[in-house]
Amino acid sequence: MPIDGDILIHVGYATPSGEIDPDTFEIFRIPKGTFFVIRPGVWHHAPFVYNTDYVNTLIVLPERTYVNDCYVVNLNDDQKIKIEL
Repeated sequence: MPIDGDILIHVGYATPSGEIDPDTFEIFRIPKGTFFVIRPGVWHHAPFVYNTDYVNTLIVLPERTYVNDCYVVNLNDDQKIKIEL
C-alpha cells in the first residue's frame, strides 16, 4: 500500500514453463492509501514512484516469503519492456 504518494506497478501472467510473455504485461497506477493484492502466478517487480521522488509503502507478506516463494528472472534485451505514460 503506498502511504504518501502514488506508485506504478507492472504485472503480467506467469506461464507454466516460466517464460515471460511481454504482451501480457500491463501497468497500473495505484493511488496513495490504496491497498492492493498480487495473486500467486503473477509476474511483477518492485513498483515505481509516480510524480514524486520517493514513496513510503506498507508491504504485508507471509513469513519467509522471500526465501520460499520469490524468483528472479533476468530479461534479455529482446524481452525488455518499455513503459510509456
